[in-house]
Amino acid sequence: MKLKVLSIAVLGLIFVASCNKLKSLVNIEQDLPFNQSFSLQAAAINDTAVTNHFPAAGIHYSSANIPVPTNQQQTLSNYKTAANLINSFYIKSLNLSLTPATATFNSMDTVNIFICKTVNDSMIIAHKYGVNTTNSIAMDVDTTINLKDYFLNSTDTFYFKFSGHFKSVPTDSIGQMNINSVMHLSANPLN
Repeated sequence: MKLKVLSIAVLGLIFVASCNKLKSLVNIEQDLPFNQSFSLQAAAINDTAVTNHFPAAGIHYSSANIPVPTNQQQTLSNYKTAANLINSFYIKSLNLSLTPATATFNSMDTVNIFICKTVNDSMIIAHKYGVNTTNSIAMDVDTTINLKDYFLNSTDTFYFKFSGHFKSVPTDSIGQMNINSVMHLSANPLN
């Protein structure tokens, strides 16, 4: 009798382990690019009054919310999954670059990128302190923050927001800032 119970227990454990292995095999793991460009409001940074009397402490600048379409329904359809099956959605990488290519970040010392669902809601997802003098920056990101609610936002849009500290007036004409991000979607049809 004890041998029969032990055999059933072992078979049960093998079955559970097999189910967990099968569940992990059907995980959907997909990188999704989200890219957006916006114009820096030069008047806020580089107008005549600021140029002639640039404060020693520098100037803090924040952009308006920059809409980023999620195309969530199409994405879910493409990967044959559904909103309730998503485990996580997180930022994998984010890079900033300037247009024109001659523009540099040398007038800045701090850059932050926020993600927002609405105008009044924001969470920092990327930052860079001690900004370099090149035309592009690989931002430091926090891959542990689950942004699933931002992806599943009912408006099919989330927003990026740029915030930075200018330590001096930009010497180059900055036309546009480009935000190039890769988000990672994880879902499981067996959830």
